[in-house]
Amino acid sequence: MVTNLSSTQPNNSTIKSSSLRISSLNCRSLSKSSSPSTRQEFVRYLRNQSLDILTLQETNAGDPEMQHTLNTLFNTTSTSWTSHCGIVSLNPKITLTPTLITCDQRMIVCEITHTQRMFDPITIITIYAPAQSAARKIFYDEILTLPLFSSSSLDDQGSGDQSIILTGDFNYDLSRYRPPSEGQNVSGQRRWIQHIQQSFVNCISPDPALRTFQRGSVSSTIDYIYTTADLQPSLTSSHVEYVNHHWTDHALLVSSFRFQSTRHGKGLWRANPRLINNKFFVSSLNNGLTRLCVKDT
Repeated sequence: MVTNLSSTQPNNSTIKSSSLRISSLNCRSLSKSSSPSTRQEFVRYLRNQSLDILTLQETNAGDPEMQHTLNTLFNTTSTSWTSHCGIVSLNPKITLTPTLITCDQRMIVCEITHTQRMFDPITIITIYAPAQSAARKIFYDEILTLPLFSSSSLDDQGSGDQSIILTGDFNYDLSRYRPPSEGQNVSGQRRWIQHIQQSFVNCISPDPALRTFQRGSVSSTIDYIYTTADLQPSLTSSHVEYVNHHWTDHALLVSSFRFQSTRHGKGLWRANPRLINNKFFVSSLNNGLTRLCVKDT
């Protein structure tokens, strides 16, 4: 079983901590690999990375039969697949609930929850933007109209009503972005970049940025993992892993989070049954419960 989610509880504390490793990778048509053995080696490599959540782009997994094959290889059923993207839970304690798939199938939105409630629900989004410039501008124009990215759901400090981790192959290099001049017409892609910079935190942002794509002599940074500001204090590490170029020309991005949970205390304690005959105890308990009920109403 591949898992990196663990919990510890000091003897003198009711606080537990749990880690979450989430990754993003353009898998370059994993489902269309001409060699089944190559596909199996690729999946085996990914399963050995101790990941909890794996987000994928360029999946070509729109066919239900192929989705079943991939679920079998990853040894999981908690997944969401489209012809362009995929989100996979590799931890049996973490459940995916799909909440949105765009009509073009280039964006998947899921909510992840832990069976033991070790962290609050988190919204996971993965996107695979078109490689063609014109189509990419339209794509970003359209997803910016979704309520998920509206100002009411996500304010400029990323402290809206949702904790979000955003991953994907964005198909643009942020280092080449230049803010528009005053009065200049702003394309959908530029508005998207402005929105992301205002509302999200780049989890993998060394200077200079590490390349995430290389084909021959051409390399660039077009894959990203972002998070809303409320999750940034829980971010413990991030790295870029370069994988076998026979599998993909993209790098594997990994971000690790650690959450503190106070939901799990020391448990319920049984009172001494003789206390039921103690009039002072019964009266105090009754008064305390009455005040508590009045306070909650």
